[in-house]
Amino acid sequence: MSQSTREVCQDLNTLLEGCHMGSATFQEYLSQTCSSHLKTTLTEALTIFRHHETALKHHIEALGESCQDEIKIGGIFAEFFEKMKAELAVNDRQLLDYAVRGIDMGLKACQDFKKKHHGLQMDLLKSVEDIESDYKRIYQNLIDLKLNQD
Repeated sequence: MSQSTREVCQDLNTLLEGCHMGSATFQEYLSQTCSSHLKTTLTEALTIFRHHETALKHHIEALGESCQDEIKIGGIFAEFFEKMKAELAVNDRQLLDYAVRGIDMGLKACQDFKKKHHGLQMDLLKSVEDIESDYKRIYQNLIDLKLNQD
């Protein structure tokens, strides 16, 4: 396997780890929220994250590498702090703000991947673009909820 393919797989695994962290974090937010609208949006996001995990695993395995199904130590600490933030959240508005920031990090990760690997095979780039598009839709749904709360 060439160095560039290893690097692509490493970066795909980073996106996969982000999906795992997003799932765990949104699951925690879901358990803490009282708003039925926010629960619906978070549940939809969790379904989308699972779809993304499957797609990323497919691409990593197609490139001959193994998937990183465990979160690295830095991710474990980040996940712990997100759990603490969720438990200490004063209200749903705060959980909503945290969710928006989380999706924003996912969007940035997709954009960074696309910039770094812009010359990749079309189906892989299309998957990352689909993930980015889904994140934009989730982001917009969260922003709409924020605007309706005011």
